[in-house]
Amino acid sequence: MILADSIGFAATHTISEILSGIPNAEVRHGTRNFAKGGAVGEEDTPVDQFVAEMKQSAASGKRVYAVHCLYSAPQGREVCLANGVKHRIIVREPVRHVRSCFAWWVKKTLGGDQVGYRKMVTLDEHLLSKLPIPRNFPNAAYAAALSHVMQFNIEALEAGCEILQMERLVSEEDYFRESFDVPDDVTLSHFSGAEVHRASHKDKLEGLGVGEANEDALRQVVRWTVAGKTTSFAEMSARLGYS
Repeated sequence: MILADSIGFAATHTISEILSGIPNAEVRHGTRNFAKGGAVGEEDTPVDQFVAEMKQSAASGKRVYAVHCLYSAPQGREVCLANGVKHRIIVREPVRHVRSCFAWWVKKTLGGDQVGYRKMVTLDEHLLSKLPIPRNFPNAAYAAALSHVMQFNIEALEAGCEILQMERLVSEEDYFRESFDVPDDVTLSHFSGAEVHRASHKDKLEGLGVGEANEDALRQVVRWTVAGKTTSFAEMSARLGYS
């Protein structure tokens, strides 16, 4: 039983598809309801109930995996460890990770999402207003994406979560097998000529007329504090194994 969580934007669809090829595997992706499935926000269950349902499935003989559930990393780790479930966090090279989140943030805000819009307004008022960069839509959206990714990953680091790098998961068979306890006698078609690619968040915004954000400036100034410890983007990247 493995719960491999992630903030997203890290090939979790592809990873789930690869796992689904394992005989007798039961895989859930992007849900907080293991029994019923469904998107996050639809009949969500607390992490302790989710893990209990994973254990029920495993008791029936299934190989159980849950990917990208968006639970709090510290809480998820604690509950999993207490119940014999392995807990991991999937990350991605941070610059690309934030850019993918930026594309998602732009699209969902332009689609009318009020939560995303309010976060952008807050960051514009409390962050961008103090910086020598333009206060505009691209910068507000990028700041929101940056803080979104940094918060989740830094909380995972501070909680001592085991980190899995997406790039290695989709390109190194031994790393994937070890990370997800795949039996030696199972063939993973992704690594034997039938490569899987399930794109979910494009990092391109052509056709939407969205300008470029001041990425470098924002990455240099945004910080995230957990338990009194403040971490920069560069420090987070190094701790995740990206230099």
